[in-house]
Amino acid sequence: RVVGASLIDGAVMAWGEDGKLERLSITDGTAEFAFATAASNPPPIYVAPVAVDGAFGVLDSTGVAHLVGPDGASLATLGLDAEPAREVLGAKKTMYVSLAKTVRAIRFIYAPAE
Repeated sequence: RVVGASLIDGAVMAWGEDGKLERLSITDGTAEFAFATAASNPPPIYVAPVAVDGAFGVLDSTGVAHLVGPDGASLATLGLDAEPAREVLGAKKTMYVSLAKTVRAIRFIYAPAE
């Protein structure tokens, strides 16, 4: 089930309960890439990704942040050691996440190889 879709950094992005983030063609809706939060039994994605200089920052429902390259490849992960709230504020490469009694900021950085 698709949970959300949005135009993010010039790309149509869709994410959902199947743990997938898909970049879709603006012209015909075909998938340009699909990223899964895990190889088997991927945890859902409930919050919108953030744009990171051509890449994307993604947070899954278990509290793992993923940096996804412009081609859909996993570039890095970071475990937050707690399940995040479904209400996440994302802006300019950063996600602000509520974890129990704390709020954490995740700053995604992408520097493509030359």
